[in-house]
Amino acid sequence: VLLCTSYPSQAAPTRQTGLPAPENFVATAVSPRQVNLSWDEVPDAFSYEVERKADGEAEFIDPGLPNPQGTFTFDTSVTPGTTYTYRVRSARESLRSPWTETRVTVPREPQPFGGVPATLPGTVVAVNFDEGGEGVAYSDSDPSNNGGFFRLNEGVDVQRSSDPTDTSPNAANVGWIRNGEWIGYTVEVQQFGSYTLTMRVASPFSSGKARIEFGGENKTGTITIPNTGGWQNWQDITITGFTLPTGRQFMRFVVEGERFNVRSFTFTRNP
Repeated sequence: VLLCTSYPSQAAPTRQTGLPAPENFVATAVSPRQVNLSWDEVPDAFSYEVERKADGEAEFIDPGLPNPQGTFTFDTSVTPGTTYTYRVRSARESLRSPWTETRVTVPREPQPFGGVPATLPGTVVAVNFDEGGEGVAYSDSDPSNNGGFFRLNEGVDVQRSSDPTDTSPNAANVGWIRNGEWIGYTVEVQQFGSYTLTMRVASPFSSGKARIEFGGENKTGTITIPNTGGWQNWQDITITGFTLPTGRQFMRFVVEGERFNVRSFTFTRNP
């Protein structure tokens, strides 16, 4: 989430009206497709006017945002990866206040690994996280791949796996997991319904905790990772009884407690 604070506009000429300009104008990019805007109420104002321009554009435009009479609105016509300047002013009949401006950068949109989302029901391979980099496809505590294997230009830590159930030539898992990190996956849910998640994990500790989100909603609650007896002693754990809607969605694996490895997430639709 990107948060920007406001400052008085120096560029746009205004009429001297005595109507106060809105204060504490804040723009928050809540996703690559939406910016939320809020400001303090001006007691003498009947309504508010909001305009926008992208970096590189010469003129402000009226983006036609909803609810201009209130002190909150949102913009869903933004382009991922673009920086915008917004401005707001208060209005009463023919009077207009000076503008107040703020800037915000909309994050880029993550892309599925290899261009194709994983399908559910099915298995999401942990190392096949989305493309887009730090803050977009994942958040890692350091910029390097500490495992030195597979996606070497990414910050997620990937190592070779000796899980006997993975017979692929590039068997791998995510490791060096730290509290507060997250990894994102674009998935396509093909069937609505109640699901069971099976996670393939390994750890010589009992400190591991995580959750799985879809569209920002915590679907699993906190998942406790058991001590499996070693970094490559793999075990399945299951979480059941959560509902998934159909369609393309952004799934996040969010770490709540560290020191474990994860190899895969298998989603099975319940009868």
